[in-house]
Amino acid sequence: MKYSKYLLLLLIAVMIVATFVEKYHGTSFAYAHIYGAWWFTILWALLVAGSIFGMIKSKIHTNIPLFLLHLSFIVILAGALCTKLWGEQGQVLLEKGKPNVTQDITLPFTLELDTFRIAYYAGTDAPSDYISSVTVEGRKADISMNNILTHKGYRFYQSSFGTDGTTSVLSVNRDVAGIPITYTGYALFVVSMLWLGISLWRKQLLVIALLLSPTLLSANVEKKEAAGFGTLNMLYNGRIASVSTFAHDFTLKMNGKTSVGEYNAEQVLMGFLFFPDKWEIAPPDQTKKGIQKWNDKNQLLYMLHSGELLKLFPLTIEGQVQWFTPTQQLPEEISEENAHFIRTILTDYYQALQDKDETKCEAIVQQIRDFQRRNASDILPSETKQKTELCYLKYDITSLLFKVNLTIGILALLSFFFYKKRWLVNTFFVILLASFTLHTLSITLRTYIGGRLPLFANGFEVMWLMAWGAMLGTIVYWIRTKRFSPIQAFGFLVSGFALLVAHLGMMNPRMTPLVPVLSSPLLSFHVSSIMIAYTLLAFTSLNSMVALVLAKRKDGEYLETAKRQNLLCLFPAVFFLGTGIFIGAVWANVSWGRYWGWDPKETWALITFLAYGLLLHKSFAPKGLVAFHIVSLLNFLTVLMTYFGVNYFLGGMHSY
Repeated sequence: MKYSKYLLLLLIAVMIVATFVEKYHGTSFAYAHIYGAWWFTILWALLVAGSIFGMIKSKIHTNIPLFLLHLSFIVILAGALCTKLWGEQGQVLLEKGKPNVTQDITLPFTLELDTFRIAYYAGTDAPSDYISSVTVEGRKADISMNNILTHKGYRFYQSSFGTDGTTSVLSVNRDVAGIPITYTGYALFVVSMLWLGISLWRKQLLVIALLLSPTLLSANVEKKEAAGFGTLNMLYNGRIASVSTFAHDFTLKMNGKTSVGEYNAEQVLMGFLFFPDKWEIAPPDQTKKGIQKWNDKNQLLYMLHSGELLKLFPLTIEGQVQWFTPTQQLPEEISEENAHFIRTILTDYYQALQDKDETKCEAIVQQIRDFQRRNASDILPSETKQKTELCYLKYDITSLLFKVNLTIGILALLSFFFYKKRWLVNTFFVILLASFTLHTLSITLRTYIGGRLPLFANGFEVMWLMAWGAMLGTIVYWIRTKRFSPIQAFGFLVSGFALLVAHLGMMNPRMTPLVPVLSSPLLSFHVSSIMIAYTLLAFTSLNSMVALVLAKRKDGEYLETAKRQNLLCLFPAVFFLGTGIFIGAVWANVSWGRYWGWDPKETWALITFLAYGLLLHKSFAPKGLVAFHIVSLLNFLTVLMTYFGVNYFLGGMHSY
């Protein structure tokens, strides 16, 4: 595997050098000395040999989609080799009234040019297509951009034309084996990636942080039933809280956020509680901390399944209210009726869920609620407090405010230097007041729910109060000075970053017509696929940058989370990038007569694909978290080079 990794890195380096050689020495030179050289082909052959050896050694055939994915690249390269060895390419010069003249290829038949014309966009002098009408062995046909002629295995493409309108130049190739083999490889890639995606995403797609993943077969507890169950009380963290509060913290602990895709916290909790065989935890990162977190989550699940966490049933024992779980040893003082209720009621509820009996589910929840009121009415939270807590959990004010404050902080700083308008300054002040009011409301709700002021009990509360103090101080300063300065922007930024840390702790356009070669239905698919990939890769780059900055500040916790988030983005990114490249190859074969020509844009797209493929490959990716994020950040340079470097520096057929 290491052999293949270093060989792939060598090929990437060679291709990078080749694009600059082409820039300064021309396409013919680059092809003759690099792309078409025997040693370049040998390097690819060695890579294939190493890949086959690795596939056999690792017994990859036991994982069919992964096997097909690796096989797809071998098939693609096999098709490319067939094209290189047996493919024929050349040009045909057609002049009206004269026999065709060929270059670099011999045709077993002749073509005659009937007419050549240029089609224009309506009302403009911009060409929309170039059309050659020809006759070949009595057959009449039109050849235009993106509309080829195939005859006896030879494929003809509109390439150029004479200025007098009586001459047309066609590209021609004959590649009986290479094209179908290569296209088969493309198809295998798409099928295998989709197959892998289904198997992987059913565990991971619903999970942004990649810590928790229900399978696609997971039981879906309806939101109504989950919400009803969530209104029950339980003993949690030394206080009486709603099950929704426990579900919120449970899901946050397992997933890094309070939902899993479309499933809210109550549904996640009930999924693990009542359908444990349908829900599972994603495999851990093979790091000490990753394994420790995985073990912690498994321990939490064990405690949930054993009933140890579900202190739902209050009873008065020796004058004191105690809370019991359905699986613990019950004191002898408990009546047989109460003991039977505690041990069996959740089993009855599970059966009602299985039967999708909504009425029975509601009735059982009401029975538990009545049991709680009957045995602990004096200490249960009031209905108002319970609704307040549910409201507090539902509306994540902290998440909203850190986004608002950071955004306004940046805008305020820019405004101070470039646009000091009174109306804008006043707008910033109003937003600050609104943000402060919302944050104060959030603190008030937390105080009411918890029965105490949230004062430095944990890192979350520290950051909360820091944000509150930063906003308050900024408001006082603003009112007293009555002038606008960077301090106001810093107030937004400091509070925004504090709330961000608290949140993390909880866990010109072209208006001209298209040139003819771009007038293809494949354009939207090719560009859309590539840009989706680039967007995802941009996210991974920024995410890694943030992770590295946070690590520099001694907050390395986000390194793991960011890696998992990046990996979740990398799979679809590589899929869309590869799909986009292959759609582009098919389009190039239709437009230019070859599916791969080592144009700088093609080459750099391939470099990008391979670079991120290495990062995604478990055997090739850097093992350390910092190294992973450094490589992720540096890899984005290949995207920038592909997108900007080729267009503005290297040039090529893709520089429209």
